[in-house]
Amino acid sequence: MDGSASHLVDQYSDINDGHKAFQALLNWYEGDNLTSDTAEDVRSKLEKISLSTRYPASNYINDLQQYNKLLVQLGEEFSRSYTTTIFLRQITDPEFQLTVQLDIENKLPLKDCIDRVRSRERILSRDKTTSKNAYVNLRRDNVVNDVGNF
Repeated sequence: MDGSASHLVDQYSDINDGHKAFQALLNWYEGDNLTSDTAEDVRSKLEKISLSTRYPASNYINDLQQYNKLLVQLGEEFSRSYTTTIFLRQITDPEFQLTVQLDIENKLPLKDCIDRVRSRERILSRDKTTSKNAYVNLRRDNVVNDVGNF
């Protein structure tokens, strides 16, 4: 009532056609132009994310999948091969470059690429944990040896 779209309802008040008024409101709020604008915003966000040393693989994969899902819902999705290309192209972390190269050479589908990146992330996480534990143990051993020399 007297809102920013009331002019749409007013067009059909003389003929009492609620269905046409409702369709006009749907078109106003969810029409092609709005869908295109929304899809363009989602594409822009999709192109800005990357798997880098500052942005973990799990977050990158989740964001990419969510943006891709939104594009599908809007009927504006990329082709499967282009989605895979975007996924691999935006991985900039040097720790994942071999995985990316092998995925490109083997022309793997997106699901397989995601599985391999997640696997690499788990390996890197284990390696970092192991190297931290080794460092702590070495320091502890050195401290004990230094105390024993006095």
